[in-house]
Amino acid sequence: MGSEMCIRDRVRTVTGQDALDAAQDTLDAVVARTPTSVISRLGVEFSNAWHVNGYGGRPGVAIPLYDAVARGARLTTADFVDHIHAHDGYAIYNHPFGVLDPGSGADTPAVQKQRVLTEATDLTANRVFGADGIEIAYYLRGRVDLANHMYLGELLVANGIFATWTGVSDNHTGIPGSWTTAKRNNFVSQLWADGTDEDSHATAIQQGLACVSLLGAYAGQLWVSLDDAPMGSASVRPGVTSRQLGVGVTQVPTGGRVEVVKGKVGYAASGAPLTQPGCTVVATLRPADLPSGNAEVVVATETSCFFYLRVRDAAGSIVAFTNPVIHLTSTPPSRGAVSDRRLIA
Repeated sequence: MGSEMCIRDRVRTVTGQDALDAAQDTLDAVVARTPTSVISRLGVEFSNAWHVNGYGGRPGVAIPLYDAVARGARLTTADFVDHIHAHDGYAIYNHPFGVLDPGSGADTPAVQKQRVLTEATDLTANRVFGADGIEIAYYLRGRVDLANHMYLGELLVANGIFATWTGVSDNHTGIPGSWTTAKRNNFVSQLWADGTDEDSHATAIQQGLACVSLLGAYAGQLWVSLDDAPMGSASVRPGVTSRQLGVGVTQVPTGGRVEVVKGKVGYAASGAPLTQPGCTVVATLRPADLPSGNAEVVVATETSCFFYLRVRDAAGSIVAFTNPVIHLTSTPPSRGAVSDRRLIA
């Protein structure tokens, strides 16, 4: 009894912002004991509606809404996203096809395709509920494979929704050791940020300056641009029928390749069928084509379109990809603040 009472005396029960501060203190302490230089950032998952992760921002990002839930309020995904933004954070829409882990298997190709179309229609109509990014890099999650997760991302871009493609931030099975285990959802996001501060990271996510890579399979860096327009941007260039695609790639896997993927962009009217991206590989680069890590590819831009890079290993598996860079032939209709801020003249 004496030892039990002693243990209880040493337990500190905290709520509200104190709970977030305690979590950050614990995370900082763990990181301080690691042999590498790691910057820790505290994120909060909102899962009363769809699962959304909030990062950065001012203190208190989680607290008022959970207090509202405790009072019986029925909150929506958009409420959580708005709350994250109100506290200067950024929001990621998690696992768009649900939480079932890889052990649940995959739906048939036909069922997966229909689920993608249904989800894309909903997310396009709702502008991904205002989220800054969306997880599309699951090799298998919610009974949907990587190809169809990426098809969802392509569909969104094809219909003017430019939420940043990210790796996994809501694994549900991210236990110690799992991040380097084969056949796990181990795709992570890499940012092209101006600095290591939180604001720089938020800006990179919001502008689509992010690549996705598979831990243990690809340790290089990726970059893509269209003339002077950086990855993530949507540049309006009427009458320009060809442009220079800048490719930056390091550490292409032995026997692997880099694919330049092109898709269509259209702005279908509300209620009309979605524009299909019709993605094709317009160029393939081998390690010998990238002696300096850089290459330039002339691409056709007669119509509105987007480009991104995919890296495949020797077995043909996707181990990394960029966010798209977008070419528009005219100023598009608004698709919400997240997409509109990507537009450049």
